[in-house]
Amino acid sequence: MINYEIRDNTLIIPEGVTAIPEDTFSGNETITRIIMPESLKIIGKGAFYGFKNLTEIQFSQNLVSIGNGAFGCCSKLKSVRIPDSVNHIGIGAFRWCGKLETVTLPDSLTVIRKKVFSNCLNLEHITIPESVVKIEEKAFEYANLKEIAIPEVCCIEKKAFSYNNTKLERIIISEKLNEVCASAFKGNIRLKEIVCRDMRFPVSKNFRTDEIIAVIVSIRKFLENQECSAYLSEHFRIVLSVCNAKILKELLLSGKVFTKNNIDESIQYANQIKNYEVQLLLMNYKAKHIGFQEIGEKLKL
Repeated sequence: MINYEIRDNTLIIPEGVTAIPEDTFSGNETITRIIMPESLKIIGKGAFYGFKNLTEIQFSQNLVSIGNGAFGCCSKLKSVRIPDSVNHIGIGAFRWCGKLETVTLPDSLTVIRKKVFSNCLNLEHITIPESVVKIEEKAFEYANLKEIAIPEVCCIEKKAFSYNNTKLERIIISEKLNEVCASAFKGNIRLKEIVCRDMRFPVSKNFRTDEIIAVIVSIRKFLENQECSAYLSEHFRIVLSVCNAKILKELLLSGKVFTKNNIDESIQYANQIKNYEVQLLLMNYKAKHIGFQEIGEKLKL
């Protein structure tokens, strides 16, 4: 056991305490505020789990680690500012904090662990630090984020942002994004656009979000140094779904993305999705650079 004081529903942990063991205070229903000493470095698993009336946490500025489920089911907690000294936040550390609205993560964090903010149904805003290289499975599942900005070099595991379906409209990415698993953004039915640097791309409901992101990253790389032409050529349908006429012209000029192997199918697909401006560009390109043959018959013109 550790020494502590409770005053006016405030839990005060005295100076000199360096660690709070597993489940030490779990299940308390009266504490509204926690004050931690600057000596504290480790919060153990489930230490403050189920503090149903907790509204404020004053963290130690020397804190290093927050254990699994440490603040899970703190149902009245609205805001959390985690100090920059913290380099580990455990699995489900703030899971089921249903009123949590804003979170400030430390710049020292490299991994956002599984389910750490899952079922935080009111979480609308979070800034993911550039130091983060991995966002694990279900980290923000059933949160309510309006916008997500992903760090440059990052891997996003399955269902990391799944079912943010009532608010999420925009994802901001970099062309340096490493990997996005197939179901990372599953169920986000209101998603409208993906932004990559200075370019905005619409989201097509015909393709998975991870597929669209992979194509957008490839487009950015291709426009900068002609990388990924084979990948774009193979996924021409997604390319045509997200590209405006300006971007498409740049891809056409290269002669590497749309070739005799996919030009006819590309024209037909542009017709199918009723993007007639893009269809005309493709037809003109084919006539000028590849040669016009039977596309009119295939389109029943």
